[in-house]
Amino acid sequence: MNNKKIRRITSNENILFKTTDPYGRKVICEKDYYFEHICNKKKGREYLSDSEEIKEFIRTIEHPNESFGYARDRDYSNRIVYMTKHKSNEFYNRVVVEYENESFEGVGVVKTALQPSNVREGDKPLWLEETN
Repeated sequence: MNNKKIRRITSNENILFKTTDPYGRKVICEKDYYFEHICNKKKGREYLSDSEEIKEFIRTIEHPNESFGYARDRDYSNRIVYMTKHKSNEFYNRVVVEYENESFEGVGVVKTALQPSNVREGDKPLWLEETN
């Protein structure tokens, strides 16, 4: 499993939103990264720049589905995958947040946010780790 280190200073002017997950972890989303990478027109995701979709992603971080939407990323051990059903119930909200290490310390930074039609296999629900 990969464990990418993130350590760069984010100015307050470049923060799209700040929030906290149900376990008290702080999360930020950088404006430039969100609008350049996540809302990429070449990938057909410019609709994600809508303020209602951004609110959906914030809600997903704050209130993930406990059974499938709060998991360790299958590819990066220092990332949490937060998921909920979209308010339309037609697809999911998926937000991937990267932390300093595998213990999810420090301020998390949104690495991607998308709206898939299903739950990705291989991400390990964190509640399974906590019961072992």
